[in-house]
Amino acid sequence: MGAPARIEDPPGSAPTLYQGLLGEQFDRLPEPLRRFHARPLGGAASGTMRVLRGHGWLAGVAAWLSRAPPAGEAVPVEMRIAVEGERERWTRSFAGRPMVTRQWRAGDALVEALGPSRVHFRVRVEGEGMVFEQLRATLLGVPIPALLAPRIEARAQTHAGLPGGAWVVFVRIALPGIGLVVEYSGTMADAG
Repeated sequence: MGAPARIEDPPGSAPTLYQGLLGEQFDRLPEPLRRFHARPLGGAASGTMRVLRGHGWLAGVAAWLSRAPPAGEAVPVEMRIAVEGERERWTRSFAGRPMVTRQWRAGDALVEALGPSRVHFRVRVEGEGMVFEQLRATLLGVPIPALLAPRIEARAQTHAGLPGGAWVVFVRIALPGIGLVVEYSGTMADAG
């Protein structure tokens, strides 16, 4: 099997957020993820997710503060990415309930903001997709000590059993002393 086909940018366009973050690694992404993250104007995807929520009132408060979706099986998800200069606005709608974050590049890191919180990730191509390795977190610009910071696991992958153009998403957010806040996983497909 040959090298993956390069998805070309329109003439004169700057690299997209993920093209800039991943550099030469970008061409190693599976085609559905490469195509989705190569669009200079953003894009859309849809799918279904299984959403788990943590137990206990502290986990409930943390989920509410983070605007986490309610628990459910086969929750319909719509996702829209809008490019705003060098940043992207990600609107994920779980059964009609929106969760909006913003993403941008800071050096070699991806920063994702939800309200006054920021999480910095190292994004790398691994296997058949991307892994988001948490580096640090801040609240109102103040670094959160590692012992108190949220623990976020995230990845987007493809595999042979998926229909063309689809990928699997896994996101898990936990807090020290509280445990699971929310976890969602499922299949998304490019919606243009």
